[in-house]
Amino acid sequence: MYVRDLKGDEFPLQATLNHEMELNGNQSVSATIYSTKVNSAYIDDITEMWELVDFDDVSHKIIYCKKKGEGNHLTVEVKAIPLFFDTFDTLRIYEEYNEHMTAQLAFTRVFADTGFSFVLVDAFDAVQWEGFGGGESRLETFKRALERYQAEFRISGNTVYLHKQIGRDTQFQYRHRLNASNITQENDASAMWTYAKGYGDYGDGDGGEDWKDAKLIRKYTSPLSKVPGIGVRHAPPIQNGNIKVASFMDEQLKNLVDNSLKISVSADIHDLRKQGYSLAQPELGDRVFLIDERIGLDEEVRVVNISITRNWKGEVSDISLRFGTEGLTKRHQSNIQAAVKAITELIEGRRKLPSSVLENAILEATKALKNAQTELKFTENGILAIEKGNPNYVVLFNSAGVGVSEDGGATFRTAMTGRGFVADLITSGHLMTELVTIIGDKNHFFWDDTALQAYHPNDSSKFAKLSSRGLDIQNGMIQVKGQAGTVIIDGTSNMHKILATGLVTMSLPAGTIKRSVSFSHNLGYKPAYSAYMQGDDYNEEDDLLSHQLPYLVTDHSSGGVDIKSVVRAECTTKKITFTVHRATDYGNAMPAKTLTFRYFVYKEVAF
Repeated sequence: MYVRDLKGDEFPLQATLNHEMELNGNQSVSATIYSTKVNSAYIDDITEMWELVDFDDVSHKIIYCKKKGEGNHLTVEVKAIPLFFDTFDTLRIYEEYNEHMTAQLAFTRVFADTGFSFVLVDAFDAVQWEGFGGGESRLETFKRALERYQAEFRISGNTVYLHKQIGRDTQFQYRHRLNASNITQENDASAMWTYAKGYGDYGDGDGGEDWKDAKLIRKYTSPLSKVPGIGVRHAPPIQNGNIKVASFMDEQLKNLVDNSLKISVSADIHDLRKQGYSLAQPELGDRVFLIDERIGLDEEVRVVNISITRNWKGEVSDISLRFGTEGLTKRHQSNIQAAVKAITELIEGRRKLPSSVLENAILEATKALKNAQTELKFTENGILAIEKGNPNYVVLFNSAGVGVSEDGGATFRTAMTGRGFVADLITSGHLMTELVTIIGDKNHFFWDDTALQAYHPNDSSKFAKLSSRGLDIQNGMIQVKGQAGTVIIDGTSNMHKILATGLVTMSLPAGTIKRSVSFSHNLGYKPAYSAYMQGDDYNEEDDLLSHQLPYLVTDHSSGGVDIKSVVRAECTTKKITFTVHRATDYGNAMPAKTLTFRYFVYKEVAF
């Protein structure tokens, strides 16, 4: 633990730290620095904007500094926030994005040029964004992204890890009169709603518009509205002209109603490490068991807030936890304080993987390995390597393989056995492998130290290779589509430029056997072209191309193949002709029908 001045010089810190941590929210460290022999080297100079690095090697920016005299000595009280929050609150995203974004793209834009990197530990669904950035601080946009993708974060050094849910499924029990006291449960229904209405898509989004002109009006009613004694309780309406997508408005309304009942449980936890029970070291997001028979509480809860005090040696002297009851609140929403006062209302709806990620992960893993204080135990199950400071971190080595646990050996979420390798997260700058193969029913895909390669499973002469020399494609292993799904590059012909496209309709009276229709292109030469048949249910707004010509209508009911109808296109130097020719029995039985054809005329361009 040390402090860093504005010049980058570092000094050891001897003080008691109080660390406040909120799930998906604010974090801060406060300390009172006394004029000890260790601190005297800098205590006169320490001020705001210095950095404080805690026991977990997380840098904090000092944002509050109070100096006072006590007797003949100087005492300094400081409060600091993680450098991540300070940096993101002072940087902005000036460009506004209104588009469908994956979590990878959204967080890449948030973290760009910040000095911090991120890792998506879990998979997140892409969402539609309205007003991403647009002058917001990166912290404000980061908070909105957490809510939109329903993600939770944890900070390790300069890397932010994004999970669907942080924390561990533990076996910890906190029980009244054993290791917990002052257990209280709070239910706050002062702003509980069961119904909400939203107005969106009005004006130009710059203010002054009338929400009564909204083109998008949605509502949400909670099932609790049917409970006698609760009924329909109207929430303040969401009035935001920037919201133009119904699904996004529905999401905002549901969150407003479902999270209006505030439920929390708090307790003072007695640290029993010195009494020999060293496993119960809670972390943010942990699922633990809280029991107090006096208030009828016996359920699994989630740690959503931690206040922990450590002395200068890192020993815990006091710890207080606040819990959220998952069965009722489902998840603890982020509540990051931002620099702009109005951002809270905006966020509530009332108004790549960078290379540095991998480099940071390597540095942090290396530091963790070097700093580990481990003791070895030889047991019947094998050799256990146990972290002295936190025995939840265990590595088991035996004849079956190697397992890594974060819950004292209850589960091994990272393991290597003869059956394979299992890991929740792999962070590596390079996967040094001679050959990685992924094989499916329709593809043979792999990469080695020469190229990224894909082969046709039944014909090894058809392949695509991507290497430092470029992209090598053989025997038609490529297809590029353009307007309305038409193939621009088909892997066998030259690349084409569309000269003309259009629709031609053909009316077929009942009982028609053969009929043709043409259109003139008047190019004076026979061009490259493609043609598609839509059928009689064609909608001009629909760009789907049903059947490429020539197209056969067949019947397999007799056990063989009977051709009932042939639809084809023929091109000359003057026109393209579409012809339908039916078998007599089939044509006689057909009712009146209208067919629509779409054509594309190309100008060939050499590669």
